[in-house]
Amino acid sequence: MDNLIGKKLDGRYLIESLIGVGGMANVYKGRDVRTNNAIAVKVLKEEFLGNEELVRRSAEGDKSAEELLIRRYTGLVYRRAKPYFLPGADQEDLLQEGMIGLCEAIRSFEPEKYALFSTFAAVCIMRQILSAVKSY
Repeated sequence: MDNLIGKKLDGRYLIESLIGVGGMANVYKGRDVRTNNAIAVKVLKEEFLGNEELVRRSAEGDKSAEELLIRRYTGLVYRRAKPYFLPGADQEDLLQEGMIGLCEAIRSFEPEKYALFSTFAAVCIMRQILSAVKSY
């Protein structure tokens, strides 16, 4: 089942069913709740959305957007944590610290203040990892 069916987009367009699937977007049958007109809505697939758009959706409560960002940046967390070591701890502990930094980046990113989410996320991940290393 598609996660958009039954949801309202922009507080106005109720998505009723999937009409077609394309390479970069899906087309849905819907209804404009203000005018009660039938509509077709073309929605870009999540894998083609930019990070900033996913952060915005996550801030609005879209868990799938947050999960997609976490999947996109897990590799960065691994690369950043790999060179560090915590005495008496497992490498998994550093990975968890990096994931905490990533989650903080997703929750606190403000596009008006920062140029790119990717840069902000890298800084937050490193800050969390280095904080953990220093505290041990």
